[in-house]
Amino acid sequence: MLALDAKNRFFETSIDGKKIIKFITGGKCEVEVLVDVKTWVEYLHKHHWTAIKKDNYIQVKTSIDKHSHRLPRMIIENEYSKLDYWGNTIDHENNNPMDNRLSNLRIYNSKLNVTNIRSKYKDDDMHLIYPQYSKVKNGKRIYGYKVHTNISDETKYKNFKTKEEAKEYRDNIILPLIESKIEELKKSQGILSLKED
Repeated sequence: MLALDAKNRFFETSIDGKKIIKFITGGKCEVEVLVDVKTWVEYLHKHHWTAIKKDNYIQVKTSIDKHSHRLPRMIIENEYSKLDYWGNTIDHENNNPMDNRLSNLRIYNSKLNVTNIRSKYKDDDMHLIYPQYSKVKNGKRIYGYKVHTNISDETKYKNFKTKEEAKEYRDNIILPLIESKIEELKKSQGILSLKED
């Protein structure tokens, strides 16, 4: 076990045979966060990390000189040249913001990151499907369903009478289109994946 004067509780564990650190954020929202042993030992353990939950999204942050610093950004700033990430977004490859190992972080341009975020919830039954309501005496009733999304600055929407028709259109037309746009953007932008050597 590492003997460090850390600001958060932590312990060593392993994933796929590789040692990593799992630390617990402080404050009201306690979550377990994964980081590499190297980044923890060199600089992360020196800060008190808290988790901020807003809606369904959690950010892990610390404060340095009264300025907020997000965990993935601090890792990138310490591990890579500013030219590698300037003007870009840091994304979690496995869509788990609590997994901040270098092998899970990648630099994305903001357009591709938005497409990736939208595709994270594709298993949700009503993802991209919106009920259409009309007012009636006792409230409102559903008269149809709309599939609606933006894909690379292009709005796509279509109305349907039934939820099943909307799902079929989403699953067979829209989701494959999103995935193809992701692949196009990856190729055109040359995604920089931050794998450890």
